[in-house]
Amino acid sequence: GVPCRIVDAVDGRASAPPQTPVEPFWDYSRRPTQVREHLRPGEVGCLLSHCQAWARIASDPAPGGHVFEDDAVLAPEAFEVFRRAAAALADESPPAVIYADRGWPR
Repeated sequence: GVPCRIVDAVDGRASAPPQTPVEPFWDYSRRPTQVREHLRPGEVGCLLSHCQAWARIASDPAPGGHVFEDDAVLAPEAFEVFRRAAAALADESPPAVIYADRGWPR
């Protein structure tokens, strides 16, 4: 088995903050033309949920972690790929962050 923790999601519609943790670093002028100027409340909640998960990983003594959506389906060999990637990146400074989305926009 692989140890895991489920992190409660943030409902961005309940109390969408005026600014997300990444907005000071986000350059709206460089966004793809298909993307809206600002995130919708649900997207803010998703972003904040991911930020909380990343913060938990960063504060944990474990050497790393992975964040998956609740509906993610992983191939059986995925964990071996993650293990090899973690070993290859173990000496990286600063730590490597790999964010893989659905490949949007296409």
